[in-house]
Amino acid sequence: GANFPTAEAYAPIVRLQIIFFAISISTLLLLFLVLRRLLGRITEPLVDFTRHVECLPTKTGAERIYPQQTAGEISTLGNAFNTLIADLDQQREEMARRELLYRTVTTFSSDLVFWASPQMDVIHYISPDCNRMCGYKDDEFYRDPDLLNRIIHPDYLEKWLEHLKTTGTGMHTDPVEPVEFAIVT
Repeated sequence: GANFPTAEAYAPIVRLQIIFFAISISTLLLLFLVLRRLLGRITEPLVDFTRHVECLPTKTGAERIYPQQTAGEISTLGNAFNTLIADLDQQREEMARRELLYRTVTTFSSDLVFWASPQMDVIHYISPDCNRMCGYKDDEFYRDPDLLNRIIHPDYLEKWLEHLKTTGTGMHTDPVEPVEFAIVT
């Protein structure tokens, strides 16, 4: 018995190592597949929500609202998102309504209405009918904002400069009182 070959002596251990290695690989593979499926189920609602947000620019109306399909954190996120979308849509509608009102009032005003930068170096808006009122087209004022200063009659220049000083910040929340000036055409 003292000359028992080493390979034969360790053969059962080597067989156990191979079996252990095969079982370990099979177990790890099975564990990987189970975890992948479990994590897929866990992240599926988030992936769905992400796809909804990615496609948002192509959606309109009620399809912009995220349909509630789950409970928990994603549901809370979906509710917050839907509230945000509803508020944004409401603000857009209000802004469109106000813009229409603004355009209607300024377009049909019989007065010369303008909006300029506080430094009077940029005219943002001037009544489209300004040609009838002062003899200059609106694009002339847009190209040369100082034209507005130059057409004020010298007798009214001090009143004009005072008006600019009191309204020049452009930070009014209250309407500015209309002021009448004579102009040179």
